[in-house]
This record gives sequence, C-alpha cells and structure tokens, in this order.
Amino acid sequence: MTSVQQRQKLLGLIDKACAAGARLQPACRQIGLSCRSVQRWQRSEAAAGDQRPSGKRRYARPANKLLEEERQAVMATLNSEAFKDLPPSQIVPRLANAGVYVASES
Repeated sequence: MTSVQQRQKLLGLIDKACAAGARLQPACRQIGLSCRSVQRWQRSEAAAGDQRPSGKRRYARPANKLLEEERQAVMATLNSEAFKDLPPSQIVPRLANAGVYVASES
C-alpha cells in the first residue's frame, strides 16, 4: 500500500510522461503499476487516501457456530471412554447408527 504522498508523486510522474507524449499503459508499466490503480488514484475522492477504518474489523459470528452448551456436549462425547481414541470420521457414523446426533463431523 502506498501513502498519499507517494501516490501524488507517482501521479505527477505519470502525468508528466503522458504530457510528453507517452501513453498511460506503458508509463504505468514502467513504474510497476496497473493502469487501473492509476485511474482509481485520479478520482477526486482518492485524494484523502485510504478511508477504511483500520484495525476495526467487524466480527461476524458464523450462523452455524456451536453454542457453549453444544460445544461442551461435543467435547464430553469426544473425550468419553468409548470414543477417546477414534477420529471424528468414525465417531459420527457410530453415533448415527445409535440414533444420536451431537454435531456434524466438520
């Protein structure tokens, strides 16, 4: 990611090259940028820089996340004497044969 000052300097160089007769794509290629990045930087709202709230990611709880009680039930089942040495790929079918559903294998 580039700072606003770096972007303005690069845009100035590209503008100068284009004013001297260079086409945009070769000028961008020369400094290692895509034409699309330059076009995005030239928009009026790009002058303020990155507008994303940094470090403030929203955490979305997955819809299928187990509740704490469900998680405890799964852990109790996995750690029980009958299943403690088996992988989930063997535990789930055995529970299904017994007609018990605790959680999916995944």
